Amino acid sequence: MALPPKFAGHKLHFGDLAQPNAAVPPAPHTLELYLDYVCPFSAKIFKTFTTQVVPLIRANPVWASNFTLIFRQQVQPWHPSSTLVHEAALAVLKLAPEKFWDFSAKLFEDQKAYFDVNVVNETRNNTYRRLADLAGSVGVDKDQVYKLLVIPDKPGEDGSLNSGNGVTADLKVVTKMNRLIGVHVTPTGVFDGVVQDISSGWTPDQWKEWLTKNVLPRNLFSVVSTPSQHQNLPVLSKRSSGLQRPRPVTPKNMVGDKTRLHTILRKWHWLTLKHVALPARVLIFHAGTARTTFIALLKVTSLFIGAFFCGIVVPTYIKSEKPVWDTAQVLLCGIVPPIFVAFTTASFVTHVHVNLPSQARASKTVLERFIRSEMPPSTKVTLTTMSFIAKPRQSTMAAGDLLPAKRRFGLINYIRRPDSVAQENANRKWYMWRAVDKFYIQEGRPGQPRKVRYQTLKPDLVQWWIWEAIQQKIAKDLPASK
Repeated sequence: MALPPKFAGHKLHFGDLAQPNAAVPPAPHTLELYLDYVCPFSAKIFKTFTTQVVPLIRANPVWASNFTLIFRQQVQPWHPSSTLVHEAALAVLKLAPEKFWDFSAKLFEDQKAYFDVNVVNETRNNTYRRLADLAGSVGVDKDQVYKLLVIPDKPGEDGSLNSGNGVTADLKVVTKMNRLIGVHVTPTGVFDGVVQDISSGWTPDQWKEWLTKNVLPRNLFSVVSTPSQHQNLPVLSKRSSGLQRPRPVTPKNMVGDKTRLHTILRKWHWLTLKHVALPARVLIFHAGTARTTFIALLKVTSLFIGAFFCGIVVPTYIKSEKPVWDTAQVLLCGIVPPIFVAFTTASFVTHVHVNLPSQARASKTVLERFIRSEMPPSTKVTLTTMSFIAKPRQSTMAAGDLLPAKRRFGLINYIRRPDSVAQENANRKWYMWRAVDKFYIQEGRPGQPRKVRYQTLKPDLVQWWIWEAIQQKIAKDLPASK
């Protein structure tokens, strides 16, 4: 979306814009970040991007000359102070556009001072006064800022009682532009007009990977490189869907090779923008393949040992009329191992899944917000344990029904609320196993892939951060669902 000239301070350039063709104006890639000053996730992504990603962009000539960042002010009306802080930013933008980004950084740094609890007993003009003082700390005339923000306590010359302040008109324009895009969640990233699946939790390395994939010089799409460079580019084979080295470039086939090059680039660009929906059931914990396999084999082995002693050795002792004590000892050799293994491993959790509602699956950004701040105690989680014969047993319950505990010499660290267990058992048939109510979930990330020397690290399919967030909520005595 275009940026009105009076909001030019929202735009951040990183270098001279590339212009490969003098007849065509420069058209850099544009990332628009829709941020709210009282949103913690907006503050996180702003800090990461401005302090760690921007230096990477400036250090890369290709990125610096082909990339532009735009700050889109997104007012979130469920926080009344959101309007006030955005008005202050617009006042700074009007008085000193060059200070807008500095003031935004200061405002994000001090955002807790404008959360609901900290402004509920404060008048609107008093909040404006604090915001004006904050603007003064970055070199803007605080009196002029306050003059633009203050709401008069007397009717206007025309008798109006609801005329707003000196930046109300600008706020209306900003809000109207954002509504045309339909942005709701903050932060939201729009790259070259397309909403992106970015996250406030991204590290600089993840941003670097994203920039490498998306920010390309314009001449890569508009001109063909020299023949020596062009010979190293793969082209689509007519005989298969794979890639093969092209034939040597000559003046006769240059046009055909250029067409195939554009085909490759268009297909690549489509793949990078392809939307992948989040699944309804997400794996958030894995105990590790080796550990799970070992315990399963241990269970099966103990059963074979019990069957061997009780089914073969004991009858032989009885038939041979061995002493009763000797027969009893052999019988114990067959009974004790299975019972001991079953007792110590019954609570071992191999997998944990979370069942996501539809509203949390729109994007990774929405998912992160749901898990960290909006997840209700009724969110369903499924814990997988192993039965007596090493068969998987799945126990589905509300996240609020899990409680931290220390039982059975540390072999149990989570229990299920008794009322939840009783309710599930009441719905089970008499011949069915009773619901599992004791669990052992290992600390840390036991099943996370480890990098082996000379081998490529395999992608980790477990969303560990979700389980870690749930653990934190459980530790704070997350109330059980009803």
